Amino acid sequence: MRDHALATAAEGAAGPAAAAAARAALAADAAVMDAARAAVVARLTTAMEAPGQAVAMAADTPAGRERRAACALSALAQKNGLGLPVVARRIQDVAALLAPLGLLPGTEAAWVNRAAGALRQLAAELRRRLPGPDDDPLLLDAGPIQALIARIDEAAALCDHTRKAVALAIKGMPALLGAWPERAPGLADLAARPAWAVDGWHRLAALRAVTAADVTTLVRALSANAPSWPAEVQRWSERGMAPPPALPPGRAVATSNLVALGPDPQALAEAALARLL
Repeated sequence: MRDHALATAAEGAAGPAAAAAARAALAADAAVMDAARAAVVARLTTAMEAPGQAVAMAADTPAGRERRAACALSALAQKNGLGLPVVARRIQDVAALLAPLGLLPGTEAAWVNRAAGALRQLAAELRRRLPGPDDDPLLLDAGPIQALIARIDEAAALCDHTRKAVALAIKGMPALLGAWPERAPGLADLAARPAWAVDGWHRLAALRAVTAADVTTLVRALSANAPSWPAEVQRWSERGMAPPPALPPGRAVATSNLVALGPDPQALAEAALARLL
């Protein structure tokens, strides 16, 4: 869905700002995918070689890496009774699963990594906005801010927890590629969970960029857009998931403050989409 949304936005359906952002995101995704594929091959090669190689893969020459990778792919194919095209497809499939997660060397710019990082930055900013002892509690209530921070922290923690589970599942690259996909049940679902954990939450970071600086307005806008956890997430997490954060009470914030996002809806929509993509 994300790929289709980016492709549609890149054609200009959401305006020029979103189109430029979508093209940049697609280019970044392609670079991360290339790095993920190279990392899968490097990990496979290292695992298939005899211990004590004189030169590490990363330090070898391009020709040396290519030769060693070809030997590793041939050995894997022979061991599992596979053709080389089948091995190549499996490498592509596994790299595509792992690329968005930023688990492999060279894929740190993966969008799931960036989304989780943006959530942590947002939580840190909200912590700085918590009312101090000299603030009037009737004008600035700490409860909704703390609830929102807890929910954002929860999303980032769930992303990290599920990424660690994927990292454990891919430790044996030769065995994984030899078994893929029929004898590697559940990996595709497991690898989708970190992206699912931050899906929707990146709207909050985008909204922060286009919402008025007033903290009560910000908290109301973000709380209203905080996703709710479905039941199955309880099985993914190490801890119970919290209910959606409560909006600040009416006595603390005027309802009209909820919208104060700027005079031009089209400009606002393009700015938000550009940051989302």
